[in-house]
Amino acid sequence: MKVTLDIDQLLNDGRISQDEYNRLKQFASESTTSLALNIVLAFGIVAVAGGTIALLQSAAATTCLGLFVGIVGGYICAANLNKWLLLGRILLPLGALTGAGGIIAATDGHVEGFAITACLFVVGAIAARSGLLASLSAFAMLSALGGSTGYEHAAYYLCIEKPLLTVIVFSLLAALGYFVSQRIPLAYSRLAIIFSRTAIVIVNFGFWVGSLWGDGDFNSSFHSDWFFIIGWAILILAVGIWGAYRNLPWLVTTAATFGAIHLYTQWFEHFNATPGSVIIAGIFTIIIAYALISYNRRIKNLKANGVIAEAANKN
Repeated sequence: MKVTLDIDQLLNDGRISQDEYNRLKQFASESTTSLALNIVLAFGIVAVAGGTIALLQSAAATTCLGLFVGIVGGYICAANLNKWLLLGRILLPLGALTGAGGIIAATDGHVEGFAITACLFVVGAIAARSGLLASLSAFAMLSALGGSTGYEHAAYYLCIEKPLLTVIVFSLLAALGYFVSQRIPLAYSRLAIIFSRTAIVIVNFGFWVGSLWGDGDFNSSFHSDWFFIIGWAILILAVGIWGAYRNLPWLVTTAATFGAIHLYTQWFEHFNATPGSVIIAGIFTIIIAYALISYNRRIKNLKANGVIAEAANKN
């Protein structure tokens, strides 16, 4: 547990003695020195690793180097070496990301490469308790299903080749992540929640793409964009109501956000962007925003009054 105290103010108020002040200040100085040393070492290792990869230009060398750096970081984290813990938590994700890049390059971006990468990220996330790797593991699984993102100058791209399969798989993964988070220690529960939330975002991405183009991999009603349009609206409404009932602000906010995206997407897709449609869509958005603000204010008041237990809100 970390506690932030203004020891100068405590000394002035007479709440601690001069000896206690000096002792606490010494601890703070030691912590600051250790933090600076960890950061400097991390930057040096990143520079060496990056230069080595650029020099060798080999997928195998990149994979080996990444795994080595990740193992060193994992050992520091597992050994719980307090003075070097920050360094370990930097090295392990760095090694996992580097090794993943090498694996994907070596497999030419095929499914097995992304599957191995997802497993690597999961292991790294658990070892370093890294929320970043927990989230990236979900996106690696998405890539294994043919999903991808891209960027060009002033333009971003989202590609989901199998919207229906993406919705089904990541809905199950989101539910699994939430189920697991309720039955494991708090330190790892956070990782499961992060994974579950990322999966929920990906589910909405799948519905978003499907609502525009349908799903060509399936026949009959599943091929139609209207299946995704109606299904997405029902899911957003159901999840929003369930989140409000369980006092889960993140879930309610996410449902409202994607509800607004859904509204704008379908509104302009079917009614085009005319002055009148823009005004009406804007009014709907203001209503959604006001309702969301009111809900978050109510949740904040309930927390302040102790009505909602902290354990119930860790999600």
